[in-house]
Amino acid sequence: MDMYDKTYNSPEEKAELFGTLLAEIFTENIEPNFDSTHKKIIDDFIEEKGSNLFVTNPTDKDLDEDISIEELDEALKSINRKSSPGPDKITNKHLSNLGIHSKHLILKIINLSWKEGIILDDWKIAKITMLEKDVSDKNNPFLL
Repeated sequence: MDMYDKTYNSPEEKAELFGTLLAEIFTENIEPNFDSTHKKIIDDFIEEKGSNLFVTNPTDKDLDEDISIEELDEALKSINRKSSPGPDKITNKHLSNLGIHSKHLILKIINLSWKEGIILDDWKIAKITMLEKDVSDKNNPFLL
């Protein structure tokens, strides 16, 4: 793999490059166009709006209702049953084959998360795998 006028051959070198690229992407940069004045304006706006900032529009009341078992069943029908499991090792095939009691339990967790606006930490975990692309675009060497 060639990038930045250097060839990366070993898996270790490629992993190091991948880590460097991720660090560049996720490192906080101080942008001159987003200085402390702009940050203060945004912080003040959020503080002023407070808990009303993310309130559902009255015309969208259905967004405040609990997700129904029928909606969960419909969503489970549309998921890719062959996708890889997450860190919990639960596959989409497992979820698709849940019994009614398990579905209701998961639905309680989902609805509570939706109402409280809290996403469980375990739901935020993802495994990212680097795949080398077979293309000549040196500016975009990875498919994630």
